[in-house]
Amino acid sequence: MPWRAWTTRLDHQVVRADITAGITAGVLILPQAVALASLAGMPPEFGFYTAIFPVIIAAFFGSSWQALSGPNTALCVLIFIDLSSFASRETDEYIGYALGLTFMVGAFQIAAGALRLGRLFNFISHSVILGMTVGVGIVIIVQQLGNFFGLLMNQREELYETALQVYYNLNHANWYAATAGAAAVAAGLLVRRFRRRWPHLIIAVVVGTVVGWMIDGLFGSANTRIDKLGLLTLEAIPFKLVNLSQDSLLVYQELLPSAVLIALLGLMQSAVIARSLAVKTGQQVNMNQEIVGQGLSNLVGSCFSCFASCGSFNRSAANLDAGARTPLAGLISAITLAALIWLAAPLVALMPVSVMAGVLFLVGWGLIDAREIKKLINVREEMWIFGICLVVTVIFGIDYAVFTGLLLSMIAYFRDVSKPVIQILNDEQASAYLPPEVGPARVIHVTGNLFFGSVSNLEHQLAELAVKEGRHGRLFLACEHVGYLDTAAALMLGNEAARWAQEGGRLMLALRDHSLDRMLQASGLAEAIGADNIWYRSGSHSFRPRSEILKETMT
Repeated sequence: MPWRAWTTRLDHQVVRADITAGITAGVLILPQAVALASLAGMPPEFGFYTAIFPVIIAAFFGSSWQALSGPNTALCVLIFIDLSSFASRETDEYIGYALGLTFMVGAFQIAAGALRLGRLFNFISHSVILGMTVGVGIVIIVQQLGNFFGLLMNQREELYETALQVYYNLNHANWYAATAGAAAVAAGLLVRRFRRRWPHLIIAVVVGTVVGWMIDGLFGSANTRIDKLGLLTLEAIPFKLVNLSQDSLLVYQELLPSAVLIALLGLMQSAVIARSLAVKTGQQVNMNQEIVGQGLSNLVGSCFSCFASCGSFNRSAANLDAGARTPLAGLISAITLAALIWLAAPLVALMPVSVMAGVLFLVGWGLIDAREIKKLINVREEMWIFGICLVVTVIFGIDYAVFTGLLLSMIAYFRDVSKPVIQILNDEQASAYLPPEVGPARVIHVTGNLFFGSVSNLEHQLAELAVKEGRHGRLFLACEHVGYLDTAAALMLGNEAARWAQEGGRLMLALRDHSLDRMLQASGLAEAIGADNIWYRSGSHSFRPRSEILKETMT
C-alpha cells in the first residue's frame, strides 16, 4: 500500500501546491491526448481515457511521487506498427486488439515487478534512451507529413518510403490544411521561444484551429476540404472487457513478442523518469514498486478503454516544475482533464487533422534535446551508442533499437568492469606500503573485480613482469580494493603462486577483510598460496598474515 507513504504528508500547503500543479498538468495533456491517440491509430476519446485512468492507478500504486503516467509517444508508434498488420486503424477490431495488447503488457510488467527485476533497468545507459528518444522524434515528424499536407497515405510504409511518398505527391497537397497546420506549428514555436511558461501546445491547437475555421469561412468548406477529427463518443465509465474470442486469441498469440517489447520499453522510460525526478527531489524510489504500479495501470486500464501507457517525460517534468509534492497532483490532473473533455468535446471535434499533425511536429521536435546531445559529443563511447541507437530507431524501428540499446549497454558495462586498474608500485612506494615482516618485494596494486572476463588482464601483466624480472623474488599482490573473486580468477592466482614457488619465489596476496574467505577455501586458493602468504588489513597501515589469525582462532 504505497499510498500510505504520501497521504500522511498532506497538509494545507502540500494540498494547495498539488492542486495548482494538477490543474496545470490536466490542461497540458488535453491536446497531447488527442494527438497521441491518433499516433497509436486509436480514436481521440481513447487518448483521453488513457490520460485519466492509468494516472489514477499509478498514483496509488507507483513509487515516484511526481511522475505522471499516460499515453507515451514511443509506445504509440509501436502500437500502430504492431497492430496495423491485423486491422485498419480506429476500427472495432483494431481497438479490441489494442486493449488485449495492453492487458498483456500490464501482465508482463507486474510479473517483472514480482520477480524484482527493477535493478536491471539501472543498466540502461542515458545515451541509449537519448538515442531512441531522438529517433522517435524524427519518426513522428516524418509519419505526420501526410496528415499535415492533407494527403492520403499508405499505412505500414518504411520511413524513407513515407518521405518519398510525400515528396512525389506534394502536387496533390491540400495547402489550405497545410496553412492551418503551419499556423499551429508557428504559434507553438513562438510561445516556446519567448514565453516558456505558457502552455505552448494548447496555444498551438487554439491558433491552428481558429486559422482553419477562418480559411473555411473565407473560401468555403466545400473548396478547402480540411479534414476534421469528428464527433467524439465519450463515456463516463468506458468499461470494456478484453475480447477473448478464438480469433482474438490467435492474434494475441502473434502479438506476444510485441507485448514484451512494449512492456520493456515502457518500464525503461518509466524507470529513467523516476530516477531523474528522484535526483531533483531527493525521494527514495522503489523501482520494483514503480514497475508494479505501471503494470497495474496497464492491466486495469485495458478494462477501461486505455491503450498501453507509461511515464511521460514532458508531463512529469511539467508536473515537477509546477510544484507538485505528492501523487495527489496526478489525481487532480485526471479530474481536471475529465472536466475539460466534457466541456470541450464539441470544440475538439472541430480540430483540423493538419493541426493535430502540427502539434505532433512540436511533440517530435521536443524530443530532440540538443543540449543533451552536446553533452555526449566529447564522450566518444557514449556518442557512438547514441548514434547507433538513433540510426537503428529511424531505419529499422524502435523495437530493434530497444534490443540494440540493451546489447550496447551490456557491452559497455562489461567492457568497463573487465578492465581492473593494475598499478606496479616503484621501490619507494613499495617500501612504504609493505609490512615490515615481508621485507623487500615487488608490489602490484589491483583495483576492481577479478572474474573470468577481467582476470586475463592481470595474468598478462604478471607474465610480462616474469619475463622482465623472473619469479625468484617476492611478489605482493595488493587486492584490498577487489570486491569480487570467482573460480577462474582463483585458479589463475593459484597457478601463478605455484610457478613462483617452483622458481624459488614467493607470491603473497593482500586482502581488505575476510569477505572472500569462502571463495579462497572453496576454490583451493588458500591452500595453493599458503596461510603465511595471505595477508589481511588489520589497521590503516598494517597487515596480518592468515596463519597468525588462524592460530588465534584455534586458541
